[in-house]
Amino acid sequence: MRRYSEGKANYYFSVVAGALDGGRGTLFGSRRLLTLFFCELRGSLALPRLSLQWGLEAGKRSTMIWMKKAKTLVERLTHSGKFKNFDRNLEKVTLVSAAPGKVICEMKVEEQHTNQLGTLHGGMTATLVDVISTLALLCTERGMAGVSIDMNITYISPAKMGEDILITAHVLKEGRSISFASVDLTNKATGKLIAQGRHTKHMGNRPSEGYVKKPSKEGPE
Repeated sequence: MRRYSEGKANYYFSVVAGALDGGRGTLFGSRRLLTLFFCELRGSLALPRLSLQWGLEAGKRSTMIWMKKAKTLVERLTHSGKFKNFDRNLEKVTLVSAAPGKVICEMKVEEQHTNQLGTLHGGMTATLVDVISTLALLCTERGMAGVSIDMNITYISPAKMGEDILITAHVLKEGRSISFASVDLTNKATGKLIAQGRHTKHMGNRPSEGYVKKPSKEGPE
């Protein structure tokens, strides 16, 4: 099979771009060049390579979009410390990465997160499973938080005060009315599994805009 010259591909692209920039009078010529370009590609290996490159660039743009959305949600969440509710314990959570249906966050275990033994409190683990899995659901095309109907956690090993933990949430399935997510808590330094959680949510409401409140300048009422 004939391998298409990348130099020739660049030539056609540059000429077409110049023709398009030249105004309407050269548009017909640019169409002819495009036709010739794709005729040259026929039967070659260049098209798969170009398609792969375009796909990678589109993937990067998509990742940036999801990261921006997740970052906004996490920032609202961490500002909950300005309130007097339970969510103030989440103010140390930071975003690591985001993709459609997947969010990874990080948190350093501090005294406010621990039990009397100085390890991560089981209730804090449950809160992280609840909240980070919901963020993963919000980072989908559907973008709905839903309402919890079931959650279970398996506690595997302790996380000590001062240790950094990773919270990785995946959306397993989005049904018409029910969605499922899983969450792994791991030690960042060792990769050791701390806990695993499953979260089932009813998707009957659409609180994506108000799921995480924006703190007012005056503070909570």
